[in-house]
Amino acid sequence: LAWLLRSQHKLPEAESQAQEAFKLYWEVGGTTNDFSVQMLINLGIYYAEQSKMDKAEAANREALAHARVAFGNDNRRLASPLLLLARLLCNLDRPADAVEFARQAISVIGDKPPDKWGAYNAKAVMGRCLLGLTNYPDAEPFLISGCTGMERLQDTVPVDSKLYLKEAVQSLIT
Repeated sequence: LAWLLRSQHKLPEAESQAQEAFKLYWEVGGTTNDFSVQMLINLGIYYAEQSKMDKAEAANREALAHARVAFGNDNRRLASPLLLLARLLCNLDRPADAVEFARQAISVIGDKPPDKWGAYNAKAVMGRCLLGLTNYPDAEPFLISGCTGMERLQDTVPVDSKLYLKEAVQSLIT
């Protein structure tokens, strides 16, 4: 229901629904419940879209902490909370804080399978972080690889994630 409300641009209502869902999932499964982690990720997104950046960062950090407990430190399922936190920190002009989360996301994604949209998104986020640190020589290959791969696979990207390609391309031409 929260995603439906979000798609209708009813962000406060989406936030409220996600909070209620998180409480319910938390009561049922605690930190081992995959849905609890996903609801925290969603809350972080809703907060960011409403410019509640302190709450967005807190929700993303909490989602990452719960994901580490639920899945371990080397599980691919950590990539989403890692990337969302890195992207948020980068958007907040805190690339030094963001770069380690992007690095960890690339590490847990690995190279298998190499042709997944998320892997290219991770590279683009890393490139944006390095660009924010004015490390242009290192940023360029990440941005080019990320943009090229995401563009090639854009038909497989969920609609609400297409903005990541736009952000990456904007970083590349900056």
